[in-house]
Amino acid sequence: MTLEVTDLIKDFIATSSLSKVELDFLEGELWDTFQNINEITSLTIAPADICKGLSLNIGSSWHMCCATVLDKTRPIKTPRAIVLNKLIREYSINKK
Repeated sequence: MTLEVTDLIKDFIATSSLSKVELDFLEGELWDTFQNINEITSLTIAPADICKGLSLNIGSSWHMCCATVLDKTRPIKTPRAIVLNKLIREYSINKK
């Protein structure tokens, strides 16, 4: 089985659930993003329907969608979306 972040996010919006393996995969992908944020120059914008499905602002990135799915399914003290947003501002990462 090939796991893709975008497909898993779409599945979550459709079903409101993901398996432990799928969530672990998203967690790993987001962790990798956090660890390598200084190498990222731009973020790809998710489609409007995906943003709406996660109650995000239109124009949010796929990375923010991933963080939001994880925050909804595996909440932590400091939400991942807040951490990601801070890193995006700190490193002045553009959206494309």
